[in-house]
Amino acid sequence: MLTVVGSIYPYYEFDEKRIKSAISSKDLGFKAVILLREKVLIRKKRTIMLISRLDLPPTTLRIIGSAELLKVHDIPPPFYQYKIKKGFIKNLDHSQGIICSGLAQSSIGGKKIIGKILESPFTKVLDTFGTKGDVIVGIADKEKIVKKGEPVYLKELRSFTLKNI
Repeated sequence: MLTVVGSIYPYYEFDEKRIKSAISSKDLGFKAVILLREKVLIRKKRTIMLISRLDLPPTTLRIIGSAELLKVHDIPPPFYQYKIKKGFIKNLDHSQGIICSGLAQSSIGGKKIIGKILESPFTKVLDTFGTKGDVIVGIADKEKIVKKGEPVYLKELRSFTLKNI
């Protein structure tokens, strides 16, 4: 049996984008891109592959699953992952709105995230505040009670290039 070293990148699809995900031993089926370190000849009729770990001792069961080949790419397809920034409510009672710190490191960084959508109950970054990267954030429900120190999350989808490890 031919053995080829490669890397597995599990993903789920959202808005026709492959978004990198994590898997556990409980996952019975998932989509993944397998990036091989060398080119191999694949017969069209044989599309089932065994996947094993080669970093385990020979006395340990090394087969971790099987896969069905669905498509061969000439170049790695575009992949995306979420980058999550975490900030904290600094001031609730300011005349300009809810002040949040930690989402940006400077006022220049704060300007770059104006308009970015935040996780609920917050809406988006409305403006910068001061010179240290603080920003003003909106809240969807004005009746919602938020407290000083409560986390604010900015979740951005970013593209990256698949690489063999």
